[in-house]
Amino acid sequence: MNAVLEVALGLGFVFLLFSIVASAVVEWFSALWDRRADMLKDSLDSILGPHLASELLAHPVIAGLRPGPTTRRPPNYLPPRAVGLVLADIARQRELPATKEGAAARARLVGLVRALKSELLPGDEQVSTEMDAEVLFRIERWFTEQMDRTTGTYKRWTQVWTMTVAVVLTLGFDLDAGRIAGELYRNAAVRSALAGRATDEIAGKALGDLSVSKLEELPIGWNRTPRDLVHGGAWRAVAAIAGWLISVIALGLGAPFWFDALNRVVNLRQTGPRPTAGMVA
Repeated sequence: MNAVLEVALGLGFVFLLFSIVASAVVEWFSALWDRRADMLKDSLDSILGPHLASELLAHPVIAGLRPGPTTRRPPNYLPPRAVGLVLADIARQRELPATKEGAAARARLVGLVRALKSELLPGDEQVSTEMDAEVLFRIERWFTEQMDRTTGTYKRWTQVWTMTVAVVLTLGFDLDAGRIAGELYRNAAVRSALAGRATDEIAGKALGDLSVSKLEELPIGWNRTPRDLVHGGAWRAVAAIAGWLISVIALGLGAPFWFDALNRVVNLRQTGPRPTAGMVA
């Protein structure tokens, strides 16, 4: 039983480390392409319209949230409170916009505020110059609900790219789950050393405290050639493909999943078997 737990701990630790690598690569691409900022801007254009979205981002309250003082890139995140205050400020402006686009944008905003306010006040009342706290709260809640959809879109984009990176890592390092598990089960020294390292790295730590280092000590890598798979018979090739698929799916589950799972295995391993009746402490 202890050997099985050590195999599970070692294999899960391999998945955890490579999941961290996959997440880091995806985050690097996301930062390089400004995916968060671009998706936020697209979402604002969709729910507010391009003109009103630009007016929102140009407002001094929002402009101060940009990544740098000289950049024109939109921020990666907008606090709902700040958005509510800015939209309320734009809605209460009495000056008529000089362009048709500006007039249409303000009419759209006034309609939005009136729709939110109609839940509180009966009738078709005009937007007052003073925005009460309840309407401001409803604007914040409405914006938060819209941003939840944007967050879901970003998560789906992240998942697709995580699976893509997982395929590259799996084939690049020959992460055959079945072969790795077999090597760990047959080699007690490597199995115990890897299980001990996993226990030391995980027990009592947070996911952010882990560091990917000394991958060469893991039972991974191309110590076999593709010719071995081809000439090893159909069964060996099928087993390798199945092992790769398991690894790709495992890496796609993400580092938080494996960190939580390994914590349970570590606790189970450290608990050990219960003492039998009659044993003296």
